[in-house]
Amino acid sequence: RRAPIYGHSYSTGAKATDMASRKEKSAANPVAKKPKVETPFARFFARLDAMPNAVGRVMIRGVPSGSSGDEEDEDEPADVRNARYTDEDMAHTRWILVDEGRARALDDANDALLGEQAGDGFLMFNTSFSYQVLEEFVDLAADLPDAEPAARFDKLLGFTRAIHNHDVWMHDHESGWGGPKMLKKLAKLWKSTLAETDSTLRIDAEFTRPGVECFLDEFKEAVEDIDADYDDCPRVKFAWQ
Repeated sequence: RRAPIYGHSYSTGAKATDMASRKEKSAANPVAKKPKVETPFARFFARLDAMPNAVGRVMIRGVPSGSSGDEEDEDEPADVRNARYTDEDMAHTRWILVDEGRARALDDANDALLGEQAGDGFLMFNTSFSYQVLEEFVDLAADLPDAEPAARFDKLLGFTRAIHNHDVWMHDHESGWGGPKMLKKLAKLWKSTLAETDSTLRIDAEFTRPGVECFLDEFKEAVEDIDADYDDCPRVKFAWQ
């Protein structure tokens, strides 16, 4: 008996010699494979994955809202959706590559800021957290003069990333708490650090330099909005450039 399989037929009682004969014919007339389509998404991540010394990465900005691959369809495979992203969509993204030292700095800063809450799934904050931010900055500023430029970059990134992720202090603080002065000093530290070359900071020019600049622009926008509705509060300036 014969049963059709995807337009072909096979014999359920085929002998080994018949199977060998079929293999020979198949080798002589191989089925042409469809060429793999290289998409902007695939090309971009091939470059990203090929970066040396990176053990991870932080996405700072994704594709533009409303981009060609940004349409949500629960039934659509991810690779089909990703294939619609254009070179312009991928060029809009920003990333910071993370090596082992930078990963430790990010974790250490986050743990120091959260204290006993570090690692908890549910976090609780109150007004006193704004003073915790100030205390951590004092410790950071004391450590930086003795740090090499690359370590200084990592420590600054760790601290700034931590206070940006846990931004309750921006909205819940007392009048005259000292935040504007802290942020002015933080911006000055970033400006002097980023004046160093990429090789000195051990960062790459393609992803990490643009990534951290994008991150600082986003941080600047957030902190300069602090107390913007109160005329009697000093305005925050974060001049990192």
